[in-house]
Amino acid sequence: MRSVRIRKAVRRENCPAWRRGEKNIIQSKRSKDKVNKDKKTEVIEKFARKTGDTGSPEVQIAILSEKISELTEHLRTHKKDHSTRRGLIAMVSLRRNLLTYLSKTKHDKYLSITEALGLRRK
Repeated sequence: MRSVRIRKAVRRENCPAWRRGEKNIIQSKRSKDKVNKDKKTEVIEKFARKTGDTGSPEVQIAILSEKISELTEHLRTHKKDHSTRRGLIAMVSLRRNLLTYLSKTKHDKYLSITEALGLRRK
């Protein structure tokens, strides 16, 4: 018969975030989400064709570029996080397809967005 290891309940005094002085750990995570939401709103306002535009290819490419840069930074420290790497590759592929579509339909917009985001183009 195999023995089962029982984990002890983690006390909040043993939590690293608690020791750093973050009394409400959930609150600190929410503030990080707020920063991401604010950053996303800024990107939307910068690349939107009109107010309330979130679905145009330009906006989608800009949002994906922001997410790609965040995930790239995450993967620099967490090299073995393969599930995140897979998501990153999917995002890069989606952005590439959107860029291809934009280059075929509105080439001037394609040139301006690649210049603004600092992307290499073919």
